[in-house]
Amino acid sequence: MAVDVVNPHTFEMMWRGEALAFQFLGDDDAFFEPDEAILFYGWRFNESRDERQYVKTNVYWLWADGNRLAIPTVANVTDNGLIKSVSAEITSEPENTFSLTYTSKWDTFPNEFDTWYWQQIDQSAPVDFSLNLPYPDPEADAASYLVEVLNRDNRSHSVTTTFNNYTSTTHTWSGLLDTNLTQSIPASALNNGANTVNIAVQSSTTDRLLINRITVQYKRLLKTDNNFLQFQAPAGNHTFALGGFAPDSNLLFWNISNRLQPIASETNGSFDAATQQHLVGGLVADSAEFVATSTLLTPTAITPYNAPNLDPVDGAEWLAITHNSLASEATRLADYRSDHSRLTTHVVDVADVINQYGYGLPLPSALRNYILHATTWATAPNYVTLIGGATINPRQLSCQSNCYAGWTDGEESLVPTYMLGQDRSMGLLVSDHFYGTVDGGAQQTISVGRLPANTVDELRVMVDKIITYESNLISAEAWMKNLLFVSDNADSAGNFCAYNDNHLNGYSADFAKTNLCLDNMDTTTLRDNMFSAINDGVLISHYLGHGFITKWASENILTQQDTGRFTNRDKPFIQISGNCTDGQFAWVGSPSISETLLTLEQGGSVAHWGSTGLGYLFEHQVMHVAFTEGLQDRGLTRMGDAVRYAKNSYLNYGLYAPQAYGSVLLGDPAMQIVHAELSVAGTVQQGENDTFTFVTTVQNSGVLSTGATVTQTLSSDLQIESIELSANATAANTQSTDTTLLVQVANLAMQESATITVTAHIIDPGRTPVQIYADATVAGAGFEVNLTDN
Repeated sequence: MAVDVVNPHTFEMMWRGEALAFQFLGDDDAFFEPDEAILFYGWRFNESRDERQYVKTNVYWLWADGNRLAIPTVANVTDNGLIKSVSAEITSEPENTFSLTYTSKWDTFPNEFDTWYWQQIDQSAPVDFSLNLPYPDPEADAASYLVEVLNRDNRSHSVTTTFNNYTSTTHTWSGLLDTNLTQSIPASALNNGANTVNIAVQSSTTDRLLINRITVQYKRLLKTDNNFLQFQAPAGNHTFALGGFAPDSNLLFWNISNRLQPIASETNGSFDAATQQHLVGGLVADSAEFVATSTLLTPTAITPYNAPNLDPVDGAEWLAITHNSLASEATRLADYRSDHSRLTTHVVDVADVINQYGYGLPLPSALRNYILHATTWATAPNYVTLIGGATINPRQLSCQSNCYAGWTDGEESLVPTYMLGQDRSMGLLVSDHFYGTVDGGAQQTISVGRLPANTVDELRVMVDKIITYESNLISAEAWMKNLLFVSDNADSAGNFCAYNDNHLNGYSADFAKTNLCLDNMDTTTLRDNMFSAINDGVLISHYLGHGFITKWASENILTQQDTGRFTNRDKPFIQISGNCTDGQFAWVGSPSISETLLTLEQGGSVAHWGSTGLGYLFEHQVMHVAFTEGLQDRGLTRMGDAVRYAKNSYLNYGLYAPQAYGSVLLGDPAMQIVHAELSVAGTVQQGENDTFTFVTTVQNSGVLSTGATVTQTLSSDLQIESIELSANATAANTQSTDTTLLVQVANLAMQESATITVTAHIIDPGRTPVQIYADATVAGAGFEVNLTDN
């Protein structure tokens, strides 16, 4: 905005789509001059804890050529009852340590889900917590305080709290839960300024508690030391005596009960020399909130924004939401999808999505709102690819104590992901699931995947692998029939090898299957065989067993240190993992196994379907079996479609829904897992008595068995005498007219061909000229790259 040429009287402000009132400080001309300003009430982002996980700075919008909403000014009425103190609530809630919380029962707790805490304490020693309470009213009778606690251990708890050395109170409870410890105290126990709450865990064994906040309710004087005062008052006619402001201060006194549309009070002449206080007041219809200040603040940043149109003219089947630092490679992938997959594509900058659909606040709901809007396009997206990494610390807070091993503070969250308190074992669950739901339910209707690159070089590797993988499908080398199954040893969690045995039998006999079980060999042998199989080439690798973010199984079947053992650069594979957390792409300080395999240039995987949370063996198996069913029986040959079918099938069973939410596809959802590649060719040979024999060969050179429909049309000068099918097409049904033949080949396996031999004679040998030809076309059930030889 060129502020020197706009009319400031047409300024308009907004917060989250709602009009925001302001005062214009300037003259009546149509120019915004250097000594002019706008004055509005801005507040720190203080919405729900769920939203505060993502937002560090509040965002307000200003533009010209709009309709100004002005802040009205009312008279200062000071002939009412004098109020020197009001009820106040002060909360101290530092965010110093991060916790997954290890519970999913937040809907039963008195407080919202949270992952950042003040401090972790245990039974080893009492801990003092300090908080500042400005100007307690010495004439008040009582006060109270609340300590919000989340305990880490599922046991009985006993905690003693002491406020400023006043009488201690012992609190007892049981279980793994978030709770509020409350206690009343006399107002005389409060200090003006620094106060201390001592918390002691009364236990002889391990009992870890996370202190989240301390809230004190008390009566305070309307006095300040820092030229700022914010308070609430009950309904009625009041005069407020505000102390601590200088006599000549340019005091602002606003009613901010409606923070979008404050009401200003006239404060000229409000200072009362006798009491050294500013007297302001008037009628308060309902309980109200006020702010008084003589110090004006300026925004932390003012940034121009020119909004691009995020809607493609005719819509798009494949939509990518990318961080701008990755735009070049995101565009390369979109161009490839358009050329190779014949999909219409569209790429947008995540910052534009956040600005236009989240009002500048980096919330996952901004992306979901845009995706929901995209479903109204003429062509709605079937595939959404999120391009960029995310972290569980999007505000980049600094962890001060009890930090997880390897924790780093500064990692940027490029494309937001949902952070839910729904994992029954860990608490925090990272999920991209709800970007694919459009009707408010749990079922996905859009296939969603993420390429969790943090640099353009990482994304280049991922895009190269996608192109290589799909190019391999066209050449269809023998190794692409190979499937690998790896399993942990059986224990109380289940028999992983037996489950893999059951799963591999669900794949077509066209595939060659290798099952490596830790039950049947030592770790070294299994690892050697696993890497040998991968480097020789496999289409899909399955792992079933215990897992961690950085390794498979406590026996170290696969670890972050194994990158040097991958030499399958030209043979990237799909990894499907049925374990815990190896799909956790948002961890800080260390990449997950999934990220390591995806970004590994000399080998590794092209896509990874795994879990960001903890789950049970049978839950993984339900989804894996459904994935195979979707691929083979439903014709869902794109990775995202097969994964979406598997997750929706799982949800249809009524099983633990968050297990599906944390099941994430790291890869391009439009990538083909397999596809048939049909071609048709023919020869003609003249026989005796004006007969001709046409031999048509249908070839499937792809990596998927398929049915085929062959349509053959002969010239009108010919009449069909006989039809002969090759032995491998004996199950085919044929229909023919005098010149047209329709052949349905029930199943054409990988690398298999079928022949159709048609003998025909000339209807009228004496007629000249005579046309002798036969046109043949073939069509399969699914996607093919090359249609020129069909």
